[in-house]
Amino acid sequence: MIVFVDENISGQRRRRRLDKKVKRACDPIDKSPRVEFTSRSFIRPTSIKQGGLLKNRTTGRNGTLGMVARAQDRREQVDEQETVVALTSGHYFKEGDIAVGYLGAQNETETDLGPCIASLLGSTDVAVIKISESDTYSFNFCDENDKRCNCVPLKHEMKMHDIVYKRGSISGLTKGYILSPDFQVNNSENTGRQGEPQKGFLIEGANRTAFAVQGDSGSVVFSPDLGDMEKETVQLVSIQSSTIELRAGQMRFEQKFSFAVRADRCFEMLRDEKEIEMNIPTKQDMD
Repeated sequence: MIVFVDENISGQRRRRRLDKKVKRACDPIDKSPRVEFTSRSFIRPTSIKQGGLLKNRTTGRNGTLGMVARAQDRREQVDEQETVVALTSGHYFKEGDIAVGYLGAQNETETDLGPCIASLLGSTDVAVIKISESDTYSFNFCDENDKRCNCVPLKHEMKMHDIVYKRGSISGLTKGYILSPDFQVNNSENTGRQGEPQKGFLIEGANRTAFAVQGDSGSVVFSPDLGDMEKETVQLVSIQSSTIELRAGQMRFEQKFSFAVRADRCFEMLRDEKEIEMNIPTKQDMD
């Protein structure tokens, strides 16, 4: 018997489980079937996942899909059923805008994902895209070693020089260091309803490289969970918002720094102001 296994999702542990199921199913016919596995790609490559490219069909602006997750929209659904959403940056999408995702190894095929159902801009910077019925998205969230991992909210306050990572649609996987754990942006565009300034993390790219560039906004910034001895968990630290040029008097730093709003603050405001409860994915949700 030959069993075709999708090369996009196959793994040693999963193949062993499948082998047992196939032999169990064949038991009434053949007590000791010989099972051969061969891999084929049945799923089209997709960017509708962590670090994928997003486009606002209304404005034509491009950003990054931070992560695919489930959420409860308590405003419209009486039974509070979960819906699949994409998390990105609020300054790229306003409510009602249609988000476009991409299929294919080279992002050659556009597909409408769905509308932006929540957008917060001011003291934070986050948007939620409701993904229409589709089998082309992926809940996979990978760590800095490209391994699927559990995601948890930030467990402790970040400190200067703590290591963080992000996957952006333009610059890909990058490593950085927290330069300031409580950086404040003071201007009219970055002020919340109560007049509170936008606060978050100032991040410096490793090895004098940029941590993020234009088009990476919406990326989820993460950090290894040092309390997980099996190294299968990351903490969701922040959402990439903008790049910042720093000056000290007349001196201008050549390197641009990244500003990222706190992820826990984004989730809190989505719950309190938009009645959307985010459910962070775990490895059980992933392919």
